[in-house]
Amino acid sequence: MKENPGQNRCLVFLRRRGKIAFVVAFVLSIYIVSSISRSFKTNGSTKTRVLKKSEWNNALIQRRNEVDYKKAETHRVVVVGAATPSSTTNFRDDAVKVVGAHSHHFRKSPGTDHVLSSIGIGTYLGDKDTKTDILVVDAIVKSVNAGINVIDTASNYRKGKGEISVGMALKHLFAEDDLGVEYKVDGQMEKRRRKYQRSEIFVSTKAGFVATSEMKSRALEKGASSADFGPEGRYCITPECIEASLDISLERMGLETVDLLYLHNFAEKLWNVLTKEQMYSSLKIAFEHLEIERQKGRIQFYGLATFSKSFRISPVEKGALDLNRVVGIAQEAAKCGAKHALSKKNGCDHGMRFVQLPVSPHSMPEMYTKKWQELPGGNNRGLHTFSDAALELQVGIFSSKSLGTGNEKKSQCLNFDKIPGQINSVLRHPKTQVLHVTRSSPGIMCALVGQKDPEHVISNLKTVHLPPLDREEFYEVVANC
Repeated sequence: MKENPGQNRCLVFLRRRGKIAFVVAFVLSIYIVSSISRSFKTNGSTKTRVLKKSEWNNALIQRRNEVDYKKAETHRVVVVGAATPSSTTNFRDDAVKVVGAHSHHFRKSPGTDHVLSSIGIGTYLGDKDTKTDILVVDAIVKSVNAGINVIDTASNYRKGKGEISVGMALKHLFAEDDLGVEYKVDGQMEKRRRKYQRSEIFVSTKAGFVATSEMKSRALEKGASSADFGPEGRYCITPECIEASLDISLERMGLETVDLLYLHNFAEKLWNVLTKEQMYSSLKIAFEHLEIERQKGRIQFYGLATFSKSFRISPVEKGALDLNRVVGIAQEAAKCGAKHALSKKNGCDHGMRFVQLPVSPHSMPEMYTKKWQELPGGNNRGLHTFSDAALELQVGIFSSKSLGTGNEKKSQCLNFDKIPGQINSVLRHPKTQVLHVTRSSPGIMCALVGQKDPEHVISNLKTVHLPPLDREEFYEVVANC
């Protein structure tokens, strides 16, 4: 029988099509099997993915690529929203119910009603390497899992890597899928307890120090002059510099809004080049721009992060600041009018709601021991401690240097035996005991601690489950300091 050429071509086509289908099916089967092999079940139901150390390093490298300033607009993923009073309250309730956090570990912020943990994560110290990045991310995730919802960083910490590490941790905590829900670092595994909401976590950063040439270039492009950067060329709080710094901070962390932007060591950097009145004038210009940033939705609040000057010295000394006057400048910047209204409820929605300053009971107690601050109403009310003034002016206090100056001998004045026995038996590490006393200081809303070493992180997180000292207990512990 004579062959039909058309029929043969049809058979060849079907054979080839069958081979293609087989190859496609084979590839799909390999992909499915490999996906299953990369997953496992936790508590019998939840699928998670383990990132090996090499994969985690690659993820960090990818994060740095995402914040390459020249490509940032096309590469970065922005998390929208900001911390809210209701969601931070939900965070507290969840931490108390699920991980056993003590309800008194959380405090309501005056003037904003956010519910914040009494311990916060600082990100200041550390080498500028990937190993430190990993430790910072790991510490943040452990801390949030344990019941801490305050993360503090700055544009100049580790020359920007502090903010990048915070961004990586937030990306992990907020992820919609299982990417990075569980990761492995040097044999240690930390699992995100659940998917967290942006509105549950309070993130603060700082502007002022010009740590990179990129930041300076951006400020100059926005209209800053070389003279704005001061005698050393490394500090600037003009509107152009604040805007450039905030641009970069948001890019590094992958956020639409930062909850709190501090002016970083304002008085400490300018007290010897400006008169006191010039300092307050500079502050007014900066606050007016920060109110504009609030209107844009790029920050919720602003404040002053201070160190050796500002609120820790006598008002007659150079570099001293009066909190009542600072808040008054914020009211003017927010166009609150002549009436001295203190809160949003009273018609004044200014953003100057937080101050950060060093506090440790054994070496830097000025906040609650020195009566240097005026209150609204003038001199007829006398002078008061900074903690009392902040409370009346509805300004929340974050403590830095919560463990002290590093001088172990100074902490020997603290009588840890006066800490209630059931609490002291849990707080075995001396630095954890100091942290517990610091967060119990009168007026402190949140004590910040820079922790990366896994052993220190685990030790410090024990405070989450304990009530702070009451006022009588606190003064018994610090009586000899």
